[in-house]
Amino acid sequence: MARKRYAFVGTWEDFGGHGEGIYVFAIDPETGNMKETDHLMGYRNNSILAVSGDKKRLYATIEDKNYQDVWGNGGGVLALSFDAEKGKLAILNEKSALGACTSYISADPEGKCVVITNHGSGLDVVTKVVKDGQGKYKTVKEYDDSTLVMFRLLEDGTLGEVTDLHKYAGRGALEVRGQVCSHLHSVNFDPSGKWILACDKGCDCIYVYRVDREKGTLQATSHTVFSTRPGTAPRHLSFHPFLPYCFVNNETASTVTAYRFDAEEGMLEEVDYQPMVDMDLSVKAELIGDTYGSPADIHVHPNGKFVYSSQRSSYHTKQGADVISVFAVNLENGHLTRIANTKMDGPCPRGFAIDPEGRFLYVGNQYLDTICRYRIDDAAGILTDKEVVAHVATPTCIRIVDIEIEGGTYGI
Repeated sequence: MARKRYAFVGTWEDFGGHGEGIYVFAIDPETGNMKETDHLMGYRNNSILAVSGDKKRLYATIEDKNYQDVWGNGGGVLALSFDAEKGKLAILNEKSALGACTSYISADPEGKCVVITNHGSGLDVVTKVVKDGQGKYKTVKEYDDSTLVMFRLLEDGTLGEVTDLHKYAGRGALEVRGQVCSHLHSVNFDPSGKWILACDKGCDCIYVYRVDREKGTLQATSHTVFSTRPGTAPRHLSFHPFLPYCFVNNETASTVTAYRFDAEEGMLEEVDYQPMVDMDLSVKAELIGDTYGSPADIHVHPNGKFVYSSQRSSYHTKQGADVISVFAVNLENGHLTRIANTKMDGPCPRGFAIDPEGRFLYVGNQYLDTICRYRIDDAAGILTDKEVVAHVATPTCIRIVDIEIEGGTYGI
């Protein structure tokens, strides 16, 4: 048996982008160089990808409001098979996501299901005219539903029926666009596989559900709704590889929160809260994003010593930082210390990934159409030796895996 290392890269066509479909790259583990082996075209906005536990399947969001060119049809979900010997993808099937702007997808490590979040645009609004209790007319704003959806997986890895769906309402603490209604932005299985955690940046909540694979349901508990700090807008989440902690970057506040996670009870407890960049404390909370930018992706180094989060300058004001923030993790209590902000080439470093050995970090520069590779200092955690290793139109997500194959060599 031999191993091959691959990177799957998702792209955006809409939202100011011009990408199309999903790229596959073989990676040389010694140099970190990338070589394209496939480019699956024909689908828009495959913005987030998930690899199956057996690494034979890939699942992708179709982040859309008009799935299959039907106005108001929402987003979609795509299932693909992967031939590791050839480095090629093949389409299995696709389904409606039952929600608008599908924002995240996670694959069950046991291969029984996938779970997705639908963000809803939060930009478009329907104006309804109603009578109030005094018989006077008034306008009411209605936004897209934000949903959490569970799909059963069939034996061949194709998407089966929807087995569970949860809808959310409410709003966050701030008068900003991202908090006018519920916006689920990510969902992750915990390392035990017993729970999923979904971040709702619109309502300042993290939802924790027990996974029932036999019934195909996400079961609520008395503490399913965990309220985060008001006005923070939790976005993406990453678990520590061997300690009971997870780390969440907060889109509106430009911060990272460390949580202890009890995998027996499915309970979160905040243990630390740190800014991603240096900020003037007098800046109003609703102006932080336009002043300092906002985080996108977050990952923990395989050695558990460091947390990395991407920070993007504001799309609207062009102000703020375009960096990867590096935090050291206190292995005794999960506390964070920011040790570096590595400046990126240009605006919007979005999705990124760390290779399984923790030697290289790959960043997709959304508006430069490039993927940059950085070496990681294993002892200090800092990023060095930047090199552009691939050109991809509007990259949004990177997933890296090692796959065992018959014969071949470990490399490009």
